[in-house]
Parts: sequence; C-alpha cells; structure tokens
Amino acid sequence: MKQAFYHQYTAQWELRKNSNHLLTIKMKSGESLKQYVDHFQSQMALVYNCNDDVVADTFISGMQVTHSYKHLVKHEVTKMRDILARA
Repeated sequence: MKQAFYHQYTAQWELRKNSNHLLTIKMKSGESLKQYVDHFQSQMALVYNCNDDVVADTFISGMQVTHSYKHLVKHEVTKMRDILARA
C-alpha cells in the first residue's frame, strides 16, 4: 500500500511544472492566435501555483509581433483573463 501511494504521488509531482516552463512556449510562425492560446492554456494547466501576472507576461512575450501583440502591449494588459477576453 505504501509503495502504491508513493508511486502515485511521485507520478503526479512529475507532471507539475514551475512557471519557468511557460517561458519556453513561443508562438510559431503561421500559427493562429487561437492555436497559440489553446497550446499555452494546455501547458499552463501543468504549472503548479502560477501567478496571473507571470502567466500574462509569458503569454505576451511568446507571441509573434502582430496586431494582437501590439494591442496588448499598448494597452498594458496584465491579466490573463483580460487577454483571453480580447483574443
């Protein structure tokens, strides 16, 4: 029983990532904003205890310079919920 618990616990721990993982996510050339949002959110779900400001900053920093990027930077959007509302 102890081994089963340990195995399950460590398996779940390995899935968790820290917020630095989000810095590795970049929008690919030709990728739509929707595709980028979907991919970013799927990776964000793996991050343990992530700060909303960090999420928003890493999302924007990973974007290609497009009209959407310029809009977010110009209006100093700092919350992920605001980014998703505008996307």
